[in-house]
Amino acid sequence: MLDRSLRGSCTKQHQVSSSECRSELGFFAILIDMQPVMTHVICVMLALSCYLGWASFGQVITGKYALFWLDREKMESTEVVCAYSAGFIAMGPIGK
Repeated sequence: MLDRSLRGSCTKQHQVSSSECRSELGFFAILIDMQPVMTHVICVMLALSCYLGWASFGQVITGKYALFWLDREKMESTEVVCAYSAGFIAMGPIGK
């Protein structure tokens, strides 16, 4: 069983955090308009596609790959590279 003093400090800590979060959300919500989730996801996927294009351009210039799975010789087939690229773009909005 928790000590009363310990229980009180935990409650105060969570109350401060939640009230701080509410005030920040309220303050920042008036500064910018919220974007719909799908717009954000599509923009992230577009940015990742541009990154893969830039990585391919960099490979042509430098001869080195930005990501190991873009190397067709290491992956042993073009299909694997395409699958990894599609997964990179599809899973990009999920990761952080």
